[in-house]
Amino acid sequence: MAQPITAPQFDINLANTLSADRVIADMVALERPGVIAELLERLDALNAIPREARPTLLNALIEKENIHTTGIGSGVAIPHCYSNAVSETVFIFGRSLQGIDFNAPDGEPVHYILLYIVPQDRHLLHLQTLRAVAKNFLSSKLRRQLLEAPDATAILEVFRKHADK
Repeated sequence: MAQPITAPQFDINLANTLSADRVIADMVALERPGVIAELLERLDALNAIPREARPTLLNALIEKENIHTTGIGSGVAIPHCYSNAVSETVFIFGRSLQGIDFNAPDGEPVHYILLYIVPQDRHLLHLQTLRAVAKNFLSSKLRRQLLEAPDATAILEVFRKHADK
């Protein structure tokens, strides 16, 4: 009897993918475009993206957001795009204590934003990445602990604790 074909497991450990400087524990922006701009600004400051690519990336992410929200519910949004400006997938996490309207399907404000940029030549990777990232936020306990974490280091520790389970 033939064995069923299954997709390979693809997991992302956010504690290993992020660093404290790629976590904004208290975002200032109050609306979607501003949130995306704030996250890209941090990536630019860290030289994680080429400075000249920032306007193009901002436009691509906002355009995608305008077509279909990246708010997935339960207070989570995952803005993402492809770009020739990066050679490997770039991640950054932001937390909004006040919550932002991302037009999520559940109508709830977004507190957790994980933005990522996938290299253009690996665009098929984005769906696997999206699925793996979304899986990280299924736990209501994780989301509660992220909201309670006092700073970026504590946020990373929450991700680390939940990745070990």
